[in-house]
Amino acid sequence: GVGQTILSTAGETLATTLPPGVATVQRRGDGRELTAAGRTYLISQFPLRDQYGRDALVAEVELPVDSLLDTERRALLVLFASTGVVALVGVAAGVWYIRRLTAPLDRLTAAAEQISEGDLAATIPRLGGPPELATLSSSLKRSQATMLEALDERSQARDWLNTLVQSVVEGVVTFDTGGRVTFMSQGAETLTGWSSAEAVGQFIDHVFPLADAPDGQTFLDRIPPAGDKREIEVLTRAGKAMVVAVTGARMVPPNSDTVQVALVLRDVTEEQALRNLRAFFLANISHEFRTPLSTLNAGIELLIDQADDLSPAEIRELLKPTSLSLHSLQSLIDNLLESSSIEAGKFALRRRDVNLNDVMADALTIVRPAVERRRQPVAVTEPANLPLLQGDRARLTQALANLLTNASKYSPIGQPID
Repeated sequence: GVGQTILSTAGETLATTLPPGVATVQRRGDGRELTAAGRTYLISQFPLRDQYGRDALVAEVELPVDSLLDTERRALLVLFASTGVVALVGVAAGVWYIRRLTAPLDRLTAAAEQISEGDLAATIPRLGGPPELATLSSSLKRSQATMLEALDERSQARDWLNTLVQSVVEGVVTFDTGGRVTFMSQGAETLTGWSSAEAVGQFIDHVFPLADAPDGQTFLDRIPPAGDKREIEVLTRAGKAMVVAVTGARMVPPNSDTVQVALVLRDVTEEQALRNLRAFFLANISHEFRTPLSTLNAGIELLIDQADDLSPAEIRELLKPTSLSLHSLQSLIDNLLESSSIEAGKFALRRRDVNLNDVMADALTIVRPAVERRRQPVAVTEPANLPLLQGDRARLTQALANLLTNASKYSPIGQPID
């Protein structure tokens, strides 16, 4: 059922079983298809070798495929026809299915429109089929439940925020552009002595009268710009003076286009008193500095003016109060620096290997002018071999010097210090 052809290695046809009278043989593509006498063949070639293994001839087998091509064309026609029939059936089924879906969807649409208009508790129909609509109905019900839950949480959050504002120690007060109080928290009630019911509607200047109002100023005149803070001395309802730190902010309440001002008030009366106390302390410490400085100045002036007329013993006597004054100044400065470091939270120890004998020697050197002035001999009792310590030599010396200074100051004159 196939054709046979013998070709030379040059491609010349030597013998063939193809129909006689073949005028043209066309090999197309990669040589695997040819057309002869109006018929189409699929071909396969293989070499014929001689006794030396050389390619002598080429054998070709031709398979007619016209019937297969006809079958292919018929199959395509059947495919197109069946596709058209399936499409028509699908359209008809789709129209029927859409009509089936329309009625339940209309019910769901009506429920969704009720929800969108504000009826959040509108009844959503429960559909049993088809599955897609049942899923949509269930999803809409879950969304409705989630939305109601979210609104409930938002309401609780609003109540919690209001409770939080009411419970903070700082007072919160709002007033409108006319200067009338619109809100007062419990913290503000505690600070001012006014109740919220009494204060709302009152002028802010009436609720917060200034303790000291030069040139007719009012509380509104003292309010800081938005975001800034200012301390204002006001009178409570009982007439007691109080210093409040005021921070202001402009805001627009929800569902309103009226700008209001919110004030956060904090009682800083004690802080103000502490600052005053600190100023008093600085004034006193300045006075403490003047005493040793005056002694130093007098001793140095005497040394400058009479150095040539003074004996070494007299010069030493003049230098003793000078040394004591320097020690007092050093102690004052060290204490101030330590106080500042501790208050700033920057107190730090520089640990190194420390010989305690060196610490004691340094401390004795510092307090020697004071103990000599009070004629207090110092005796040191210590083990033969003190170990090295890990510590801050300067601060250990300062601590020991403070102890020795207290021992000298609070012991009788002439009493030995051990």
